[in-house]
Amino acid sequence: MIYWKNLEDVMCQEQSESAIRTGRLEVNLATRVVSVDDQPVRLTGKEYGILELLCQRKGTTLTKEMFLNHLYEGMNEPGLKIIDVFVCKLRKKLAQATGGKHYIETVWGRGYALRDPAGAVAEIARGDPDHPGEKRFQPSHQPARGLTTHPAG
Repeated sequence: MIYWKNLEDVMCQEQSESAIRTGRLEVNLATRVVSVDDQPVRLTGKEYGILELLCQRKGTTLTKEMFLNHLYEGMNEPGLKIIDVFVCKLRKKLAQATGGKHYIETVWGRGYALRDPAGAVAEIARGDPDHPGEKRFQPSHQPARGLTTHPAG
């Protein structure tokens, strides 16, 4: 005999486990619905596929090859640059829905990672979580030391 109360509890638990929240962004992997503050965000299939992979490996840097494998499964794969195009469009849609918040971080020379915008500044200050001990390059606004200028003459 199945009790409806227990069935509802199980269904709610399954739905909550399939939803991944990052800041104001929520991706429900079971229903394939993306929302910001409970308002749906319309994405293409490829944009959703990229966001899905980012959510499943939240905080991890993913390469363009990983995205191609996830989106095309080895069949008729286009060039790597298409991932940049999809990520650019996805970023614009998420920024529009969140009022300018950025969730997808570019890790130069390596790929992309999903980060909570509130924690993004702290992550940069601490360094790259994928490579502890490594510091990310942060340009300084201080003049270079030891360099002198010589008058033209």
